[in-house]
Amino acid sequence: PPAGQRATQLFYKEKLPDWYRMYPNHNQNDINGFVIFDHGEHLAVDTGYPNYGNWENTREHNTVAVDGGGQPYGQWHEPWDRFGRIDEFFPAENVFFYLRGQGAGYYREELQLTRFDRNVIMIPDPDNTYFVIYDQLESDQEHSYEWLVHSISAATISDKNARYTIKQNKRAMSVHMLSPQGVHAKNEKLSTRIFPWSAKPDRGGSKLVLSPPAKKYNQDFLAVLTLHAVDETGPTVVKN
Repeated sequence: PPAGQRATQLFYKEKLPDWYRMYPNHNQNDINGFVIFDHGEHLAVDTGYPNYGNWENTREHNTVAVDGGGQPYGQWHEPWDRFGRIDEFFPAENVFFYLRGQGAGYYREELQLTRFDRNVIMIPDPDNTYFVIYDQLESDQEHSYEWLVHSISAATISDKNARYTIKQNKRAMSVHMLSPQGVHAKNEKLSTRIFPWSAKPDRGGSKLVLSPPAKKYNQDFLAVLTLHAVDETGPTVVKN
């Protein structure tokens, strides 16, 4: 069972019944989030602790925010009440890896989110690894959706071809947003400590926010992430 359910049974219910409560989880609101580390460089990172609590917000992780957040920030809950799950995982070593994460069940009930499937294909390569990320979100309400990537350095924004490049020392990651078209892109400066902990506390960071042009009930995102040397442009990615 996830998140220490057996420990709860042993210590709270059986061994220490006089304890008022034992919370069997230490969840952050980062369901369907990811980090990318390539050739010794942190390209897509997780935020740290700007101050206690903010790091728990959905918008501080590499996932999809719904109306500015969405996952139960600031609310205690048991991990068996709300959780994400990996529905599919298929490894073909040295060829590709596929997984699908299901995250709708972790978002706040009042958002009426019925689907958030994040499909990820990784195509490994010694020099130019690819990720294809296909997100499918459905709701009974209209929402503002934000597709998020955090990095140490701010992304270079090219709205003309919906390409956003993050550079870190000798490596780079280019984000190609193929769908939806017409997304609004912006960088937001972070005053937070970025993982790993070896980083200087005050080095800050950047949040790339990609927002569709209008509120929708259902929203898909199709992005291709390419990793390449910083002095290369990387491949051109187009949608047929």
